[in-house]
Amino acid sequence: REAGRAREELRRSPDDALFAPDLILRLVSHLQAPDELNDANLDLRRRQLERLLLLRPRLQALAVQTTAMQQEWQGTTSAGGERSLFMSTRFSPLAGSQLLNFAGFLDRPLRELDYDAGVYDGIHEAAAAICDDQDPYDARLPMAVRRADGSQVDFRQEGTQRCIGAVMGIAARELGVVESRTAGAVFRRLARAELAAWMGSSSRADRIERSAEWSWLASPDEGRDERSVQVALSVLLARKRPCGDADTEALCAAELTFDEFLDGLDAAGYQPHDLAMRLALADRQRWLASIARKALDRTMVIELDPSRRGDMAQKEQVLFALGAGELWTRGGEARAASVRLVLDPSTVPERPAGGGRWLPIFAAHLVPYRVALDVAQGGVAASWFEPALRIGSSFSLLSTAQLVDAQLSAGRFSSTFGVRPTLHLGGISAGLGPRLAVHWTGPDRFDLGAEAGLLVLQDRIGLSVGVRELSVSRGTAGSVFVALTLSDLNGAVYWLTPWAHR
Repeated sequence: REAGRAREELRRSPDDALFAPDLILRLVSHLQAPDELNDANLDLRRRQLERLLLLRPRLQALAVQTTAMQQEWQGTTSAGGERSLFMSTRFSPLAGSQLLNFAGFLDRPLRELDYDAGVYDGIHEAAAAICDDQDPYDARLPMAVRRADGSQVDFRQEGTQRCIGAVMGIAARELGVVESRTAGAVFRRLARAELAAWMGSSSRADRIERSAEWSWLASPDEGRDERSVQVALSVLLARKRPCGDADTEALCAAELTFDEFLDGLDAAGYQPHDLAMRLALADRQRWLASIARKALDRTMVIELDPSRRGDMAQKEQVLFALGAGELWTRGGEARAASVRLVLDPSTVPERPAGGGRWLPIFAAHLVPYRVALDVAQGGVAASWFEPALRIGSSFSLLSTAQLVDAQLSAGRFSSTFGVRPTLHLGGISAGLGPRLAVHWTGPDRFDLGAEAGLLVLQDRIGLSVGVRELSVSRGTAGSVFVALTLSDLNGAVYWLTPWAHR
């Protein structure tokens, strides 16, 4: 009964009014009566109502903020003049809206497409405003059809679209848009797409296109040198969805993910102009790593600025985190979909950041690139440069160039060279290949062996198992080794050094 009374009071209150706390408090007090405490269902309702009471202050604060925002919006929209707020509908999808709205930086044709789409959007909005404020006695334009309440024009009516088509044609000719090979092609494509979307039917749109007001859609062929812009627009408009719940035909562009956008460009034969776009289409993983590295590079330059040396209490922790990010992203760039020879696979940069000193780079290269600890026979080996031939993202030819290979149990020092064809599957790499040991002393100067390795964490940590001596002269095998390897040691030393003290 108490709940029924509370519901009746809520029904009589205004729709935009927040519930009165007294209603809930009365109901909660009834639910706390001794004869009601043993009912599990009522106990659950009581706890829900108590949480609702705790939520009310937050709802009240949000209601105050919403009211203030509505007042600001009303003040802005009613101000008039150049400071009035006007929201464009923007029918056209933009290439730049991909990649957190930064995709326009990838390639010039994408920026050109978004500029041309902006030209179309501006002309269409101007045409809609002119048709909305149309003089009913002006016979130069077809009369737009207004909605039943008379508030604004109805874009789904043929008369309205004929008015908009007439104004758009006049503006596009006056501005030279229809004569432009690039902008004209984008303008006509978007105009056809939006006309069909408003009409809700391709056949109705085709009939209106043949009218005199839309005759400007028939224009000469576009130039081939601007084909990249048209390909990008075709990809953005390729996937369709119904514009409204009542529409049966899919005529509006559906949102694409960034990967779907790049895949569509690649499949459509898009010809990239800029280096960033070529890399994004050819090797997405390496491109993402390079983008992250550039962001870290620029952040590092800012943090290493001498003028900002003491402006942060956690300076050392921030620089260490940036260095760890550099170490990881530069390691990710090593995986490429193309064929390339990497002379120095370490993550030590080729030049100092932000005009810094060269000494740390030279000092880092004095540290070995790879260290191997033989846990079976007792030994240690070090190499400073181990070139690699990357053949796609899943196969490489890794080299062994251990200038110092000390077999401590036998008191023998050697230099070991080899090559390991390696498969990269996910985050694990597995390789197998021959190796040649050149002994510094002793009668047998050369020994042929074999090595198999398993690498993880961007090939930085590994386990190698092999045979040191497969002697050609003796025809025997011996000195089995099991080594733990640590690669890119000099890169780790360079990037994880406390930068703030330099």
